[in-house]
Amino acid sequence: MHFCVVMDQFAAQAFAAYNPRFLNTPFVVVKQNPESHKTSVSACSFVAVDMGVKPDTPVRVIRRDFPEVKMVQYDNRWEATAREDLTHIMEEYTPEFYVQDSGVCLMDFSGTWASKNPKCIVEELGDEIRYKIRITDVAFGISLNKLLAKLLATLACPSGVEICNPGEEEDTLEALDVEVLPGISDGVRERIKKYGIQTVKQVRNLGRQSLACRLGKEGEVLYSLSRGVDLVPQVEGKRREVRVESVLNRDINDFSRLKQYAKLISDKLSHQLKSRGMKTKRVTVVLKYSDDRTTRKTVKLGSPTNEFPVLMPVVVETFEQLYQRRIAIKSIRAVVRSPLVDDGQLNLFESNTASKFRQRTYAISHIREKMGFDSVLNASYLNILSDAKTDEDMEAHHTTT
Repeated sequence: MHFCVVMDQFAAQAFAAYNPRFLNTPFVVVKQNPESHKTSVSACSFVAVDMGVKPDTPVRVIRRDFPEVKMVQYDNRWEATAREDLTHIMEEYTPEFYVQDSGVCLMDFSGTWASKNPKCIVEELGDEIRYKIRITDVAFGISLNKLLAKLLATLACPSGVEICNPGEEEDTLEALDVEVLPGISDGVRERIKKYGIQTVKQVRNLGRQSLACRLGKEGEVLYSLSRGVDLVPQVEGKRREVRVESVLNRDINDFSRLKQYAKLISDKLSHQLKSRGMKTKRVTVVLKYSDDRTTRKTVKLGSPTNEFPVLMPVVVETFEQLYQRRIAIKSIRAVVRSPLVDDGQLNLFESNTASKFRQRTYAISHIREKMGFDSVLNASYLNILSDAKTDEDMEAHHTTT
């Protein structure tokens, strides 16, 4: 079961969410110089939309016809913050999700409890987005077919819900207007109109060869879309995400032992980054308590790194700041959502000692790649590894008994 979440006019909604004084205010977001006569509107608040303002409207027209509408300069910070907050919400529902730059959220609920009760999850997820991020207009599309879920979410904008029941995917897709299919150029859309093609079913009936002869490569793309094939590659950013987690064999409320687990995941995170040829400027630490509540914090580093001596104190300090409830912990997780490529750039002021240490850590990483992570361990967390081994032995003993 695929969920697609669309926040129409995402740039404007994100701006208003973190600038409350613009809530319920007519304004537009512009990316270029607002003083230029060539500049057009990038996104509109829904108050402005209700007044008749539309995206791509020239700024000069806004000044002439809607003088009461305010103009704000586009700033990616608000959208980036909204995407990060959306990510925190999504990961509580399913591990398979992706938040696109445009604010479109794709979620795969296959095999989870949510696939059995989509209406319930829509209500809960919509409330979380509205109350935690203050993005008010959220549309949902739900289907077993990912492309159809995207199309239904678009049709449900600005704040509706469209659900395709299992077994009805073919009929629902065939009945859609061909205009809703993405990735088709304006020229091909005009030619489609001339041919009198209006529905996806008509595209299917023409067949791949006929469309390719008339429309070239885009004809093949059009036919694939009509068959429900999602041609947008799955999110590279999600694939590149680095995630390390220590799931404890039993819930622990021992602060000193938990700090050692924080050091362990720091070491694992460093190894994962090095083995993938990546660095990071941000690390997110997530704690899950025995009552299934979670808390998290993202920390920005001084410069991109993948070194354990740099990551470890940051992760441990963040853990200490988060662990305030003093309730037993189920798991500790460290996540790097947008790792950077390790280009080999070194610190200009690196000392000889630091250089030798860096070379030693890379040598350790190479050994681990060949013989496994446990082949070389840091003494700072050996106690918890022995405890974990004892827990496994005890569990095996009880099972045997």
